[in-house]
Amino acid sequence: MNLRNLPWKKSVAVLGMGFWASSLALLSPTAQSQSNDVPYCFGIKTAVDVYEGPSFGSRKVAAYITNDTAYATTTNPTQVWVNDGTTDGNNFVEVAFTGGQTGWVPRYRAGSDTPAMVDMSGFTDCPDPGPGAAGYATGPTPAVCFFVQRPTNVYSRPAYGAITPDSFAVGDTAYATTAPPTSVWLNDPDLVNGNSFIEVEIYGGNTAWVPRFRADADAPLLVDLAECP
Repeated sequence: MNLRNLPWKKSVAVLGMGFWASSLALLSPTAQSQSNDVPYCFGIKTAVDVYEGPSFGSRKVAAYITNDTAYATTTNPTQVWVNDGTTDGNNFVEVAFTGGQTGWVPRYRAGSDTPAMVDMSGFTDCPDPGPGAAGYATGPTPAVCFFVQRPTNVYSRPAYGAITPDSFAVGDTAYATTAPPTSVWLNDPDLVNGNSFIEVEIYGGNTAWVPRFRADADAPLLVDLAECP
């Protein structure tokens, strides 16, 4: 069965929990949404992958970690029910993440009644919908930048093997090319939650990629700045 917008059947739901941060969305627009749509979002209860399609067999394109916020693409979340071997099956929800990309997140872990995310809704609980999400602000979007906390190499593409001679030093400010930032998630086996490469601006109007964490440790290289100097 492959039906959109089926009401999800499993009974565990917690409304109105204050999950604000999102490692995928990073810094989203802070202005009140000018969209006619009301944002709808989910608090991530446990680390969960984002899939290219509504299936556990689809390619993994990103990941959320505990306490992230996932934003639905529509006010009435777009869902596809799947038979995952449990009594009530599972639902995949279409979400928007960095740079307006979209993907699908299961409400429950594969073959389990353990919820991966819980429902939230409205401007209060879902304050920062990004591009592609219901309620995304149409007004000006502030720049997104990062404080460089540790020295880091700069890469020509989002891959450890694409190192260049350039680098950031401690105390530098790295500016994202887009808001929310354009990022690519990597399944780094040495890191608990994988890693993300962020596209940043460098000299002469060029762009490059910087990893959010060191390749061999969960030590952040980049720290989000609330305001860009």
